[in-house]
Amino acid sequence: MRSWADDSSARLTQGFENADVPPGDTVPGDTSTTEVLSGSLGSAFGWINTPTDTDWYGLQTQVGQTYTIFLKGYSSSTGGGPALPDPILRIYDSSGQLIGTADNSLNSLDANYQYTPTTSGLIYVSAGSADGQTGRFSFLVIKTTATVPDVVPGDTSTGVSLAIGGHVDGVLENATDADWYRVSLTAGQSYMFHLDGASASPLSDSYLQLFGANGSLITFNDDYGDGYDSALRFTPTTTGVYYLSAEAAAGETGGYRVSAEAVAPQNPLDTIDWGTNIANTAITVYFAQAGQTFDAHTADRSWTASEISSVMAAFATLSAVSNVTFTTTASAAGATMIMVLDDALGDETLGSMSLPPLTPAIGTFSPAADVWNAATLQPGGLAFSTLIHEVGHALGLSHPHDTGGSSEIMEGVTGPFDSYGVAGLNQGVFTMMSYNDGWPMGPAGGPSGYNYGMQRGPMALDIAVLQKKYGATVSHAGDDVYTLPTTNGATVGYLALWDTGGNDTISASGSGNAVIDLRPATLLNAPGGGGYVSYIGAVQGGLVVAAGVAIENAYGANGADILTGNAYDNTLRGGGGADKLNGADGSDVLDGGTGSDVLDGGLGVDYAAYGTASTGVHASLQQPSTNTGDALGDTYTSIEGLRGSSFADLLRGDANGNILLGMAGDDTLDGGGGDDVISGGDGDDVILAVGASSVSGDSGSDTFKFLLASDSTLAASTLITDFQTGVDKISIAAMQPTNVTIGQANGVYTLTATTAAAGTFYLRSTNVLALSDVITVIVGQTLAGTPSYDKLVGGDGADVLIGKGAGDNLTGGAGVDIFRYEVAGDSHGDGYDILSDFQHGVDKIDLSAVAPTYMSILHAQGASYLFPSTSGGQMQIAAVGDVEANDILTGGTTNYYIVGDDSGMTLIGGDNPDSIVGGGGNDVIIGGGGGDALYGNGGRNVFTYRSASESNNQNLDIIHGFQTGVDKIDLSAMNPSNVSIVYYNGGTFINGGAADGAFQIASIDKVFGISLLGLTGGLYVVGENVAGALYGSAGADTIIGGSSYDAIYAGGSGDALFGGGGMDTFMYESGTDSNGAPGGMDIIHDFETGVDRVYLNGIMGATNVSVIRSNGGTFIFGNSTAGAFQIASTHDINPADMIGLTSGAYVVGDDTANTLIGGYLSESIVGGGGNDIIIGGGAADALFGGAGADTFKFLDKSDSAPGASDIIHDFQTGVDKIDLTALHTNPLDKFTLVSDANASYLFVQLAGNPDNDLQVLFATPNVKASDILW
Repeated sequence: MRSWADDSSARLTQGFENADVPPGDTVPGDTSTTEVLSGSLGSAFGWINTPTDTDWYGLQTQVGQTYTIFLKGYSSSTGGGPALPDPILRIYDSSGQLIGTADNSLNSLDANYQYTPTTSGLIYVSAGSADGQTGRFSFLVIKTTATVPDVVPGDTSTGVSLAIGGHVDGVLENATDADWYRVSLTAGQSYMFHLDGASASPLSDSYLQLFGANGSLITFNDDYGDGYDSALRFTPTTTGVYYLSAEAAAGETGGYRVSAEAVAPQNPLDTIDWGTNIANTAITVYFAQAGQTFDAHTADRSWTASEISSVMAAFATLSAVSNVTFTTTASAAGATMIMVLDDALGDETLGSMSLPPLTPAIGTFSPAADVWNAATLQPGGLAFSTLIHEVGHALGLSHPHDTGGSSEIMEGVTGPFDSYGVAGLNQGVFTMMSYNDGWPMGPAGGPSGYNYGMQRGPMALDIAVLQKKYGATVSHAGDDVYTLPTTNGATVGYLALWDTGGNDTISASGSGNAVIDLRPATLLNAPGGGGYVSYIGAVQGGLVVAAGVAIENAYGANGADILTGNAYDNTLRGGGGADKLNGADGSDVLDGGTGSDVLDGGLGVDYAAYGTASTGVHASLQQPSTNTGDALGDTYTSIEGLRGSSFADLLRGDANGNILLGMAGDDTLDGGGGDDVISGGDGDDVILAVGASSVSGDSGSDTFKFLLASDSTLAASTLITDFQTGVDKISIAAMQPTNVTIGQANGVYTLTATTAAAGTFYLRSTNVLALSDVITVIVGQTLAGTPSYDKLVGGDGADVLIGKGAGDNLTGGAGVDIFRYEVAGDSHGDGYDILSDFQHGVDKIDLSAVAPTYMSILHAQGASYLFPSTSGGQMQIAAVGDVEANDILTGGTTNYYIVGDDSGMTLIGGDNPDSIVGGGGNDVIIGGGGGDALYGNGGRNVFTYRSASESNNQNLDIIHGFQTGVDKIDLSAMNPSNVSIVYYNGGTFINGGAADGAFQIASIDKVFGISLLGLTGGLYVVGENVAGALYGSAGADTIIGGSSYDAIYAGGSGDALFGGGGMDTFMYESGTDSNGAPGGMDIIHDFETGVDRVYLNGIMGATNVSVIRSNGGTFIFGNSTAGAFQIASTHDINPADMIGLTSGAYVVGDDTANTLIGGYLSESIVGGGGNDIIIGGGAADALFGGAGADTFKFLDKSDSAPGASDIIHDFQTGVDKIDLTALHTNPLDKFTLVSDANASYLFVQLAGNPDNDLQVLFATPNVKASDILW
């Protein structure tokens, strides 16, 4: 049964923590309560419904009698709801006044209070929560007599020991007594501890707790087996001293026996096996009609067809794994299972089922609408999981949290809810018999509703017990794919896989982070005993693999997946994202897909595979840091082999014996050291067979390359198993042989090559070999080919290779090599040469004899393609490697068109006008001489100049598409001086001097000073007559704006700034941009107050700003987080011109006639000795006119509003003036002057407003109306 009741066949609704709603509050929390604790042993059970709920109970007491009151969280081992975790007990007198409080006693979070009244009468006891949680509780009140001395201490001070294999008899002397016993336990050994009532006056209900060496609670038990004695199982992880506490569950006294014994580790299957079986496994199911009664359960209504379908679908999940069948019958007579819908079960009960060998089994279910509906009856829903739970009882399964039948309590489980056991196996994801539905300990927690997140069938532990009882079925014997759910919703839940054959896969999809674990359940009392959960992110559903099941493959998706194999040969595919793949046992294939993956093969011969790659990869077991493509960022542990993609791959082994499989594509395979097995697969492959025992090229034109004579010797030779004479090649050029011979021995063909110093090379082939199949070389010579196809291989010297005729393959080898062409027909579009190892900056291509006038060089995927135009016709040459203009000898004047690829290159032009176009990568572009057109074309590019001759006013380079803030112009090599930037028509001219003369560079786009590298001094920057931003450098710059709006970023300190016409803004982003250090102060030469602006927002935390007038100019001082700053201007600057002030400035005039204008903050403005005009601006200002006839001007009523009034501290009546003419625009306007002995007040009402619109305070008396300009 599933209910709040203590029925061992119950299923309790608290298995759905967040979804459950407790009963309504029925017990008052004050003296109005009618609930009482009565009798000789008063008791009550209740529920704290909300965090602030309290339940009060009355208790009649007698003077002089001692009462011990116990309050504990209540939930029996078979159910009853969630226990209140931390109860708090309060005692009140008859008027509701607090007598006392108790919290945490008896070495637990439960509470008890001992009270002896001085008068007889009514008191109240109150139950509440100490920490705001909810749950069930129980009250117990006992009358106690005088305290009996305690013999055994109740804490870690005890000196009484309990030997393993022995027992101790003791007595609890009083209601609060707890006897502690020392026990010495060994890590990894399992123990059983029992606390039974004993002696002539035994305890009737014992309570056993286990504590650690420091006195912290580890676990406890109340009621084990059919009675009220207690027992618990424990397996320590640390050897040492522990403590057993013998207590009474109800505060009674009496005798007991506590015992300890070493036992075998618990079999988790014993915790869910009731111990009985059904007699007939062909179960016929009858669905009761309305009004029919079976076993005292009367059906409230008949079953619907949809409900019957859901029930049979639930039962079918058990038939799928064990030899038990379920069929419906139309008659109750002879039925072996009867299903009843009965509301009488109550709101707290989901269902119940009679246990074998009772026949017929009666299953009763509550059809409450919130938990029994179409949604919850789907797999993964509450009602569906209840059905499989209850039929589990009918088949002889029990709860892991109690001792139904012959079952044991699962080790570490202390209650039906929220207690998962030492290995976490008391969860629905591992057994459908748990009350903890779903996977509460998983990353998504337990179910968040009734409709999904629970069990979809019997789980791994259930399957093992059912198959032990009734035998296993053959199920899913073909190739199956099991897909993980990607989102929460209907039918989502947990399922154990029972699969008896085929090649099977667990697969993920989407972008969530998937965890797929192919390991089956171990059925041990340890993590993994119930299986390993495969799931995606926070989805409340997933899969486990039942014991004995082999799932071969795991396929991730686009997230950061974790895939784990099992003992079989697995294929693990990570897909997109940074994945972690662990093959575990077996010979596994690990394909991480895109992203930086961690590949761990585990035991067996394992492969890192790239079969899903969309392009070729470079994968090296020896140096994975050199990997590219899908292998980029991959790391390898216990990987013995590599499998390539369908494209051209480069696979390298390590010093161990590896297996390299190129698969399709033109691959290069290098076994490295060790005894390797190499197979090229389809395509034209190059195989470096260093120490390999056998190699095969498969189809395609393959090259077997050997570098040293020791790579294959007579004592340890390599065998080529599928050599194709006339198609494949054997390259031994690197060992510089002096003699090569072909022979036969023992039924195979042999190749023997002698070398000058390194010994004799010996190779075997199962197929015919010919000398024409061997690529070799003479060191340091000129190698000339024939008019037909040739393959020329140079040595380590300075070779000259002349292919002659078209379509040759030329390899220079080490050294400074020259690839020479004598006529245009030597390499053209119908048959172009391939230079297989061109070394940029070392080798040369000699086209002097054909004298090209124009040449395109195109770069793509590490290769260069040359298209020289000559008088003899168009040529075409391909080179593996980077070829630039300075690598080519042309013998005349040649203009180049050079295009980079997306890899990030250094592109170098010639000495004539060239066009150079970068690729999508970060390129370095060097135009060379001749007035070039340069295009960065995306990426972060650097245009580099080495001398003034590379760009000047005679041969001007023009940069197209310059990306300000991204690209750079590097002038470092020229050591430039007197550099200026002039903007014209949206473009830029950069001028300066170098050691070899003046240089000039043009850009179609804006180039700022911050984009120039290698400056040794300040810049001279000139803007144009359109709005824009002007940037300086880190040096002392001169910046001149145009006639329109400019934003001037001077950068480093000590700049001379000219805004020019228009409204200009002088931008300061750091306190270091202008300061008082020698030469560190910027000077603004043409500031227009009221028009231009000084922007200080970039100066974080600008404070203590002062604006000082001096000799017709202005100094601005202040502090910032980067230090003090100082700015100078040859003209007036007022606070009203400044953006970014966080507090009012301090403004001081000089002895000339100043106009001082405040901003919108509260400022202090002090005039000098002249006749000043002072405008405070918004907010409350402090104004001082100083000497001279000063005018205090108010332009708007907000300049001195009531509540934010200006104060004029030194007004001179008859000398100074208050100018209100800007405000007086209406005949109804008026002002009022009020004066006393110390001060004067000016009030202005505008447009007939009876309230003051403007108010000014004078710190001097006797201001007169004649002082007001109205």
